[in-house]
Amino acid sequence: MKRFGMILMLGCLSATVLFACGGDSDDASGGNSNEGTAESEAPESDELDRNAVLRIATSAAYQGWDPHVGTSPNATIPHLTPVYDRLVRIGGDGLIEPMLATSWEFTPDQLELTMELRTDVRFWDGTPFDAEVAKLSLERGKRLLAQSTGDRLDAVETIEVIDPATIKLIFSTPDPQALVRMAKFGSVMINPKSVGSDDISTTPAGSGPYIPVVEESDENVVVLERNEDYWDPDVAKVARLEIVTIADEVTRINAIRTGEVAMAPITPTGFLDAQDAVSSDPELELTPSGRSSSTTLVHPRNSRLVLA
Repeated sequence: MKRFGMILMLGCLSATVLFACGGDSDDASGGNSNEGTAESEAPESDELDRNAVLRIATSAAYQGWDPHVGTSPNATIPHLTPVYDRLVRIGGDGLIEPMLATSWEFTPDQLELTMELRTDVRFWDGTPFDAEVAKLSLERGKRLLAQSTGDRLDAVETIEVIDPATIKLIFSTPDPQALVRMAKFGSVMINPKSVGSDDISTTPAGSGPYIPVVEESDENVVVLERNEDYWDPDVAKVARLEIVTIADEVTRINAIRTGEVAMAPITPTGFLDAQDAVSSDPELELTPSGRSSSTTLVHPRNSRLVLA
C-alpha cells in the first residue's frame, strides 16, 4: 500500500482529496495581480480509492448551510468549502487561481475588475450558473457577510453583467485584498432559487463537488457525498466525506491514533501533545496548514482509505 500525506488547509479538505479546496491564508498572493488565467493544472494522483470514505475531525460544529451567515471559520470552512463553489480559490501554493471565473483583469487604477466565467457549471438541481447568478450571489454576500470575517467586499460599489459569461466589479476605492476575500467566502456562489430564501440554512444550495446528506448529518457529524456531475472531474477524489466534530484537542489526537478519523487540525496549544503522538507512532505526520498558527495531524495510511 503506497503511503502519502495530506495537507488540511485550515480545516478545509485536503488538496489531494478535494482539489477545489481554498485555504484561509491571509498571506495568499493575487490581491494585486491584474490578470489571472485558468492554465494551472490539478496535481496528478492515482493513489486514492474513489469509492473510499474519508473521515476527518474538526473542532467546531457546523452552523448551518448558509455560507454568508457563519461566524466561526472553524465551523464554516470545513463544512461549506466542499459544498459551494467560488469565483476564485487559493491554491496549495498560496496563489489565487481560477474556479468559476476562468480569467480576470483589473484596470490600472484597480477600480474595475472584469471576470470571465465558466459556462459549463450547473447547480445540483440543474440550474445553470451565469453572470446574473454571480451578481446575485456577490450582492448577497456583500449584504450579509459579517465584517469580522474579513471576506466582505465593502469596496465594491456596483456589479455589472456584461454578458452571460462576463461580470464587472466597480470599486469605490482600490482593495488590494479583493481577490483574497473572494477566494474565501466573498464570492461563494448560491443557487439563484435560494438567494432570497430563508431555507438555505437548512437546505444547502450549492454547485460544489460534494452534496450534503442532510438526513444523516447533525451537529456531531456532517456527511457529504460526491457530486458525480461536477464540472471538474479531477475533484472529489473519494466518494464520501464524514466531518466529525471533536471539540477537545486531546480527544482529536487520540481519534487519529485509534483510526477513528484520518486527520485533524491541531492548534498551538496542542502542538506538543501532537508531537508526542508522532514520536510514539511513526505512521503519524504533522503537516503545516493554511494558517501559520495551525498544523494538521495526519495518519497517511488511514487518509488513503477510511472505510465506514
